[in-house]
Amino acid sequence: MSLLEVRDLHTAYGRTRVHRGVSITIEKGEIVAVLGPNGSGKTTLLGAIAGLLAVSDGRIIFSGDDVTGWTADRVTKAGVSLVPEGRRIFPGMTVRDNLALGAYTRSTQSDVDEDLERMLDYFPILRERLGAQGTDLSGGQQQMLAIARGLMARPTLILLDEPSLGLSPVLVQEIEGIIRGLRDEFGASVLLVEQNAGLALGVAERGYLMQTGAIAAEGSLEEMRNSGVMQELYLPKTAS
Repeated sequence: MSLLEVRDLHTAYGRTRVHRGVSITIEKGEIVAVLGPNGSGKTTLLGAIAGLLAVSDGRIIFSGDDVTGWTADRVTKAGVSLVPEGRRIFPGMTVRDNLALGAYTRSTQSDVDEDLERMLDYFPILRERLGAQGTDLSGGQQQMLAIARGLMARPTLILLDEPSLGLSPVLVQEIEGIIRGLRDEFGASVLLVEQNAGLALGVAERGYLMQTGAIAAEGSLEEMRNSGVMQELYLPKTAS
């Protein structure tokens, strides 16, 4: 049984259709990438899985449960955590408070305190900036905070939306290592949405390529690299 199955998903904003029969799977312990240009439906896919957006048709199955139509709180409690595009650090709140909000669905304070220490051990810069306003952190530090906040829910599946956005190449390499650590250190499977094909294909075992709300290609890393659609979108055009 797959950890996550999205079956023939259809979504829309009003009369504007976004997804047209999207189907993906993620196995336990996998890192899976979803690539595609702006407007292809990648972020909306994560929102639907996380319970933030309504599904017009199709099913979302997580850990054997049909979670289609569940509220975001209920999906989070089930083990799915979303790290949104743009990080969305809460303004006017410290690093500590931002981390604590990531554990809002949990009830045992001792476990929350234990996980807070674990996050600060894994992201030492956050310990150094624990009392600082989250919005005073650098872009890379904010991304680490957003990922750590997502981990505070103890997810079995973490959804990462454009974690490399706005970061320097050096920081992108650091994020690549952090993504591997989500599985290796925290035991979470990862669904990674990225426009940075180098990052996505560098960490994922499998991938999907989206175009205009549908899956245009899928497969192993080698299959994705050799996909004609992938090359058309991501390889530089040569002058004729």
